[in-house]
Amino acid sequence: MLDPHMSGESFPIFRCCKNGKPIIYSDNTATSQKPYQVIEAVMKYYSSYNANIHRGIRYLSMMASEMYKEDHETVSRFVNAETDEVTLVKNTSDAINIAVYSLAPCNLGRGNEIVLTFMIHYSDLLPWYKLTELEGVNIHAINVNDNSYSKIKELDNTMDEKTKLISITHVNNVAGPIYVEQPHISTENLFTLHYECIIRYRMNIVLEYDWKHQ
Repeated sequence: MLDPHMSGESFPIFRCCKNGKPIIYSDNTATSQKPYQVIEAVMKYYSSYNANIHRGIRYLSMMASEMYKEDHETVSRFVNAETDEVTLVKNTSDAINIAVYSLAPCNLGRGNEIVLTFMIHYSDLLPWYKLTELEGVNIHAINVNDNSYSKIKELDNTMDEKTKLISITHVNNVAGPIYVEQPHISTENLFTLHYECIIRYRMNIVLEYDWKHQ
């Protein structure tokens, strides 16, 4: 089991104190603190092989490309996926924006509907909301019950021929409910966010999964 006190020693920022008391930090979804291993890896990159990847045959470029390839493979194994199924991006907001504006031109048009939940994170809500202005897409928000659980099992009942995409989060970082365990969703476009639970739950990314025949 993870020992928070032992793991906290790996983070130099937690040596800082406020009024003689250690810092307590929980806003990891917005900005995660970095352990020594990450800080040292970044310093090693900038001091030893800082160069554009896949852009040249010179020594530094080849070294940076090789390190990028190794990291890509490591991340892919971590989520049990193939490397061609994983794209490395700057952060979660960047990933969401890439996905949204890749889907929109071909799959979402005026009068189409996107189904969201009221517990969705702002970084996920804003790009879809922007599509209501750019593409004339409608948003349908699903309510939550008294225990802050979205009515995921009722998603099929809220869908019709206008529904083109469903966007839900795996775990909500405010209330803590787990939304995606046994989804019963019959749509080709299911957009799920796992950034709030990936360090606590084993991920198993499966592309082209047919929800209708699970």
